[in-house]
Amino acid sequence: MGIFQFIKKAITKTTHAHSSKKIIVNGVDYPSFNLASELLKTGCYNIIAFIDEEPWSNKTELLGTTLRYPSDIQALIYRYSVDAVIVFEKTPPIFSESLLREINDTKATLVSLNKTDTVTKHVSEVARKLTLSSI
Repeated sequence: MGIFQFIKKAITKTTHAHSSKKIIVNGVDYPSFNLASELLKTGCYNIIAFIDEEPWSNKTELLGTTLRYPSDIQALIYRYSVDAVIVFEKTPPIFSESLLREINDTKATLVSLNKTDTVTKHVSEVARKLTLSSI
């Protein structure tokens, strides 16, 4: 059994089979895209939005999901009952302290990942953080 099948099974056991975790991914670079692709493959996650601050990319799509501005995050969390916001350390757009406080004031889990880790480690860390937050 591969790591992704294992993670899918573990999450399915701790949540209802029909529910998926709603995720916002910060950034549109390769690590963000790669992680989102792998999360979607598990069938346990729904990517609500990618966050990018470039005006020419706002409201365009990546993996069938709309790119939004950082200022939209809190509204997206409330509107879609987002479970987690994923950020990669030292990767633009860099969230301000006030935005990080706003995220922490919601029920969404802030998951910070090291960009240099493997996608397998990223997926495992997301699953771990969301499992811990639901306990």
